Amino acid sequence: MPAKKAESTRKSTTKPVATDGKAKKATDWSKYEAKLGKSWNKARTAKAGEGMNDIPDIPAGPYVAQLDKATVGDSKNLPRFQMTFIITEGEHKGVKLRRTDFLTGKDKDGDDNSVTRMEYLAKQVQGLGYETEDLQISELPRLAIDLSKEKPVVNINVARGESDTTGKEWMSIYVNKPVGVSK
Repeated sequence: MPAKKAESTRKSTTKPVATDGKAKKATDWSKYEAKLGKSWNKARTAKAGEGMNDIPDIPAGPYVAQLDKATVGDSKNLPRFQMTFIITEGEHKGVKLRRTDFLTGKDKDGDDNSVTRMEYLAKQVQGLGYETEDLQISELPRLAIDLSKEKPVVNINVARGESDTTGKEWMSIYVNKPVGVSK
């Protein structure tokens, strides 16, 4: 069945719009139109199934990728360091991959595994060509900015599998080393 096409009147609604049929207080959508219109015009052509939360359909194995963006932030009150890579060579050129390192948390037994999580991040940062021995936690935001500007090209490895507990598919990205570095 083809997707329904949204009807467009090409004119702004200036009256408050109730979208749930029983709104006690309707939303005045017109105040958002000017603010969000340009973004929506770019975003509305996105294709279903192309979201970053979707696992790309690429096989496990080595790839050459460029770091597109690094950020620090939090999700559900857990601090995280996140990197987005774009594969630069081969059949899957242009595919985006996201690696998220949560810096705190608990293992399956409920024990704090923050050190282990930070070791994983340190290994990824080293794979990007950076020394981490003297890197302080307070420098991670600056590192994310620097990485986003430099956009290093690196050798990565993609691993895939299925969770034993949930049965859901997973994919992990491991940064090995900058392209052109032998060790």
